[in-house]
Formats: sequence, C-alpha cells, structure tokens
Amino acid sequence: MRAACTRAKKGKAITRHIWEASKEKAQYIRLTPWGKKMHKRRKETIERSFADAKQHHGHRYAHFRGLLKVQIQCLLAATAQNIKKIALLVAALCWLYLGFSRGCNRSNIPSRTEKEAYWA
Repeated sequence: MRAACTRAKKGKAITRHIWEASKEKAQYIRLTPWGKKMHKRRKETIERSFADAKQHHGHRYAHFRGLLKVQIQCLLAATAQNIKKIALLVAALCWLYLGFSRGCNRSNIPSRTEKEAYWA
C-alpha cells in the first residue's frame, strides 16, 4: 500500500483540517434525499435574503474600512431585514384581526366611543 502512495521510507503524513470530519458529515447529509430537498429550498430562503441584502442594503460593496465597521454594516442590514419581516407579519396579523375587507388603516379602527356605542 505504501508503495502506491509514496517512495519515502518513513511513509507519508497526511494532515487533515480540524473540522474535516464535520465537513464530511455535512457532505454526506447533503447527498441524502432529504439533504437534496433542503438544498433546493436554499435558493428560496437563504439566497433570497442575500440577494435582498445586496440589492437594497448596500452589500454590493463594503462602505467602510476595517473588520469592525464592515461587521456593523452587515448587522445593520440584517436588522433592517428583520424589521421588514416583523412589519410584514404585523400587517398580516392586523389584516386578519380587522377583517379581510377593511384593511389596517387607523381611520378604519373604531374609536372607543364607537365601540362602547356598538356594545351598548
């Protein structure tokens, strides 16, 4: 076996990365039917988030110099994306709560006196 790998008398030392076993396990899981299905969904979820950050939140180029400032830029962009998700969720819940046709405008929400008059 050694003759096929090397001609050195002491043999050949192979160094593996500290996370090589984890990388091999992740690769094995990715090649299973479940892993293939999840990997296809990546373009619908994670890649879309990266595209949004690139297109709308300045991730095409780093606007600052230095690791700390670029990390702050990335965190601010991620915060903005999360705020947008929360706003969409609140709007959807408001739409469901107030009814499908009325919308979620302040003018559509009855005042306290109107509510009391309705229930009186």
